[in-house]
Amino acid sequence: MSLSHWVWLTLNVEDAGLAVKLIEAFGKPERVYTADFPALMRTGLLRQNQAERLCAARPLDAADAVLRRCTELGVQILTLRDAAYPERLRNIPDPPLLLYALGTLPHLDDLVCVCIVGTRHTTPHAAQIAVRFSSALAQAGVCVISGMASGIDSAAHTGALSVGAATVAVFGNGVDICYPSENRPLMERILAHGCILSEYPPGRAPDKYTFPRRNRILAGLSCGTLVVSAPIRSGSLITARIANEYGRDVFIVPGDIDDAAFKGSNEFLKSGAMPVTSPDDILSLYRSQYRDRLGRRNDVAVPPERKQADPQIAAALQPTGEITRPAEPQRPAEPQRPAEPPRPVEPPRPAEPPRPAEPYHTLKRETVRVPDPAPGQQRNLYADLDEQQMQILQAIREDLTVPDYIIGRTGLPVTYVLQTLTQFELKGICKRIPGGRYILDKTYRGSES
Repeated sequence: MSLSHWVWLTLNVEDAGLAVKLIEAFGKPERVYTADFPALMRTGLLRQNQAERLCAARPLDAADAVLRRCTELGVQILTLRDAAYPERLRNIPDPPLLLYALGTLPHLDDLVCVCIVGTRHTTPHAAQIAVRFSSALAQAGVCVISGMASGIDSAAHTGALSVGAATVAVFGNGVDICYPSENRPLMERILAHGCILSEYPPGRAPDKYTFPRRNRILAGLSCGTLVVSAPIRSGSLITARIANEYGRDVFIVPGDIDDAAFKGSNEFLKSGAMPVTSPDDILSLYRSQYRDRLGRRNDVAVPPERKQADPQIAAALQPTGEITRPAEPQRPAEPQRPAEPPRPVEPPRPAEPPRPAEPYHTLKRETVRVPDPAPGQQRNLYADLDEQQMQILQAIREDLTVPDYIIGRTGLPVTYVLQTLTQFELKGICKRIPGGRYILDKTYRGSES
C-alpha cells in the first residue's frame, strides 16, 4: 500500500464521502490515481471538470511534501483501512479517508467517549458546568472529546486534564496549527495528556467550511454528545444534529429560557435529546450499556518512544497504530497511581524550575497576603500552592465565593479559575455549597487580621 496515493486522493478530493466511493469503485487509491478519464467518468461519481482535474493532478509532489512534513513533526497517519482507525468513526456515512494524529491516541474503541461542545462566547457559570461534567465523566473512565475552541470546548478539555485524564481534541485545520492562538498552553497540555486529530494535513489553515466538516468527526468518535450551552446559531448544534442522525446519544444541559446563550440548546430538547442536570445522568445510562468499559481510569498515557526521521518517507509513515509526538525535551515521568485512589494523585513538582508546564506564566503576578493558618499548620497547608492559587484562595476567604466574582477579583482566565476550584474541592481545601458558592474548609480560613 502506498501512503502517498492516500494523501494524493484527499488533497484532490476533499469531499470525504466521494473519496470513499471512489475507493469502493476502484478498490484502492492507487487505481484511482492511475485511472484514465473514461474510467473515472464511467463510475458516475464525477462531473467532467472533476475527472479532468484528477487526471491533471498526477504528480505526487504535493503528497510527498505532506509525508515529509509529517515525519518532521512526528505526525502519524491512519488510513480508513488501518486496524488502529477508530471503528465508531469508520461506521459513519462519510468517514475521513485519513486521520492525522499528534500525541498519544487512546484506544478509543475500548473506551466510552463523550463529546462535550457548546458556545465559544461562554459565561463563567456555563464554563463551570462544562468543567464539572468533564472532570466527573473523565474520573469515571469516560474519554472526553472536544474541539479546543474557545469557551465550552476549552472548559471541557480543562476539566478532563484537571483529574489527570487523557483527552482528545479534533481540529478543523492541520494538527500543527493552534487555533485559536491563545489556546497554545492548552494545546501543549492536551499533547502531554492525549492526542490531537484532524483529517487535514499539516499546514492546512482553518476556514468557514472546515469546522462544520470537523463536527461529524466529533460526533462520529463519540458514544454521545453533550451540549452545555448553545445559542440559536451555534456550531455545536451542528454536532448535536449530526450525532442524532448517526443514532448516537445527545445530552443537553437545560438553561434559563430567557438566556440567549441557552436558546439553541433548549430548543434542541424538542428533537428528543436527553436533558441532564448532573454527570450521573450520563453515567447511569452508560454504566448499564458499557458495564465492562466504565470504572477504568482513563489515565494520562505515556507517549511511546519517538521515531527517528526516516529518509524513506512512505516506509517511515506506514500505519502501525503507534501515535507519536515531535521530539521535545523529556517531560517528568507521571507518577503511578493506586488501583482505586479515592482522589487523583497530584504529580510531583520538580524542584527547579518550578511548574515547568505552567500555562499561565505570562500573566502579571501580584503579592497576595493570606493570613497565617493555625499554629503548626503553615508548612503543610500552603506549601504546594503557587501565587495565582493563593489569589483564588484569598478571594474565597474575602467572601467572593461565586466564580464570576473570583474571576473579576483576580483577573485570571476563566478556565484556570474553574480548574483550580475543582482541584481545591478534590484536595478538600474548599467545598461547593448551594447557589454555586464556594467556602473554605475551616483549616484554611486562617485567623482574622
